[in-house]
Amino acid sequence: MGCILWVLCPVASLVLGILVFVGLILLVVAGNLTGKLLDPEFYTGTLAGQDNYNRVYTEILVDPELEQTTRDLLGDIDVDPVDIVPLLQEILPPEYIQAQVEQAIERTVGYFNGDLDELEVYLDLGPPLADAKEAILAYVDDQIDVLPVEELGPEACTPEGLIEKAREFQSLFNTLAAGGSLESLPYLPSLDEECRENLFAEVDELAIVGGVLDLAAQEGLLVNRDELQRQLLEGDTQGLLKQASHAVAGPLVDAAIERVSEGMLDQGRFDLIKAIAAWDEGSTEAEIREDLAEARETIIRAESLAGPLAIAMFFGGSVLMALVYFPSLANMMRWPGLTLFLTGSAVYVVGKILESSVPDRMRVAIQFGAGGVSPIPPSVARLVADLMVSFGHNLTDRISGPALTVLIVGLALFVGSFFVFLVKPFIPFFK
Repeated sequence: MGCILWVLCPVASLVLGILVFVGLILLVVAGNLTGKLLDPEFYTGTLAGQDNYNRVYTEILVDPELEQTTRDLLGDIDVDPVDIVPLLQEILPPEYIQAQVEQAIERTVGYFNGDLDELEVYLDLGPPLADAKEAILAYVDDQIDVLPVEELGPEACTPEGLIEKAREFQSLFNTLAAGGSLESLPYLPSLDEECRENLFAEVDELAIVGGVLDLAAQEGLLVNRDELQRQLLEGDTQGLLKQASHAVAGPLVDAAIERVSEGMLDQGRFDLIKAIAAWDEGSTEAEIREDLAEARETIIRAESLAGPLAIAMFFGGSVLMALVYFPSLANMMRWPGLTLFLTGSAVYVVGKILESSVPDRMRVAIQFGAGGVSPIPPSVARLVADLMVSFGHNLTDRISGPALTVLIVGLALFVGSFFVFLVKPFIPFFK
């Protein structure tokens, strides 16, 4: 009988040791990786770091391949390069975009957690786009305020001079209607009241009533005719051009914002799943949603089984191994302790390797994948690559921590097994 036990105990220990090892791996995966992947803060914290939201403005929206999208966001208005990022941030405030992204993440994680039945991943751009026109026209007003002015001499009040200045105003209106920037303004206060009245008559005939602008822009001038007359007669050059810019550039801005809104859901929602399907010609929206639904079911099943199974394998295997050597207290501590020490050491080493190698390997993989032809703009690809590296680093960060605890506990049990003689007199039912 003793010989049989002498053979069976090591075999049982080996089998149970494998069980404990697999159980520890499952515990690490379920407790560390799965816990992070199904936690919205894992994603929101990573995105908020390393200035990622500002990179949307400083890198992506200034990418030449997204020039038309950026122009549409800016109302198809010529904007000084140094003002592009500040104006974009005014139209689409970073804190608003961050809040929308974080809400989308919470909905997505809730879907994969099983809390939501339908996945809706969108950015609600309706409110900022509704206010975009006001911000863009305010920018044009600010540019008009700082334009240099040209003094007008007596020759401007001659019949020929009046026609020439009226044509200049017509040119200014045309420039504003096309979204262009002005270089200077005629200084109306340098003209007397009678001259300004005569000038308005010419401007009215050449530019307001008889202009050659698009229908919407021309109608804008006609609707604002009385206000334009008042400001010209009062010599308010900047006010006149601001009023005209709102009248003729407003339709241009409206059309640009409408282009941005194309393809969005009701109320200005930008559907990310639809956008991905549009970028990837090999997948449809229905196929993407089907893949996501299958992934959701897999995650829910794995989450419900992995935790209890890992606990049963790790702790159950350790207890059973101790019982195999009952009633020898030394062996009941020594062999489980050795198993825990070796298992914890192996998982700890693997965890450290993953912590140091996964981010770099992800960067190499993403860069290799980006080497092919892709419909995704380079700036977007770079940001995604950097985000994936950050996610990889955060995902594996401290993954070896639980294994270190197991290692220490195992070592303590193994060392303690050599000192059981100190307690044996107090527990007679152990050998």
